[in-house]
Amino acid sequence: MRQIRNKKTSKGWILLQSALLSVFLLMAGADPAAAADGGHYFIYYLNYEETALESMPYIPSEETGEFMLQDLMIRLNERERSTQGSSLLPGEVQINSFTIEGQTLNLEFNEAYLQMKPGREILTRAGIVRTFLQIPQITGVRIMIGREELTDHQGDPVGIMNLSDFVDISGSDSDPYRYDSFSLYFTDKKGKKLLEETRNVYYRRSIPRERVILEQLAKGPMEKEHYPTIPENTVVNSVRVFDRVCYVDLGSTFVDYALSIREKTIAASVANSLIAGGAVDEVQIRVEGDDHARLGDLSLYRFFKWNEELLPVEEE
Repeated sequence: MRQIRNKKTSKGWILLQSALLSVFLLMAGADPAAAADGGHYFIYYLNYEETALESMPYIPSEETGEFMLQDLMIRLNERERSTQGSSLLPGEVQINSFTIEGQTLNLEFNEAYLQMKPGREILTRAGIVRTFLQIPQITGVRIMIGREELTDHQGDPVGIMNLSDFVDISGSDSDPYRYDSFSLYFTDKKGKKLLEETRNVYYRRSIPRERVILEQLAKGPMEKEHYPTIPENTVVNSVRVFDRVCYVDLGSTFVDYALSIREKTIAASVANSLIAGGAVDEVQIRVEGDDHARLGDLSLYRFFKWNEELLPVEEE
């Protein structure tokens, strides 16, 4: 495996690597005449609220792996975006170099990458993967920080990523529907215990289960002696799942009109309901994009796990 490594990120530097890049792509088995997705390509950026990925058409001058890899790296480093959003790479974040191993593209970023907030980083990571998987014969993307592989919040390597690693919440009304059962956790009259309630829901298949769970939780309980834990008009701004962590962004109503029960019970209600869905082990909650939001005296800047303490003790 050969490697290009240079800290300069100018357009001239990338163009000077044309010959070597061609060799890399041939080593990876790339077909220079291949086109991704029937010739439809996109540049990704974030909406101004930094809660979702947006895209705009990208028409490369040449539909070859060599040209597209050069061109897309330049466009990301030069912060190309729509006038209606923010560039995919924030601040001083830059792609410094790359290597290709088989059909995996390794992208080396500078240390500024690690300064992104978790929610922003997940969106940026998804956009990076979507961008470079458009290159012919590239089937996976690995992110490096210097010579070290990017790690998750538990310190484990993130590894090779593809589109299946990211939840896509987009869809249309024509999508097929599905029927699921969810375990939601409300509270008792005193707001000190979590009470499980099973709910059957018919919903559009393209909507993530986690969003459905949160929306059902906001509708409140349907069983006697069960009481709500979050305001009825709580808005789910976004929900994303990666590395079995659910990143939730809620509207300000969640904290501004919090119910008169313990903050610990509210947070545990959200976390347990999402974790019971089976796809996540931890939950991070932010409010209107603020990672450091507070729910009364409780800081939401943490990863919430399954709360067994607030569940009723079953009698033998």
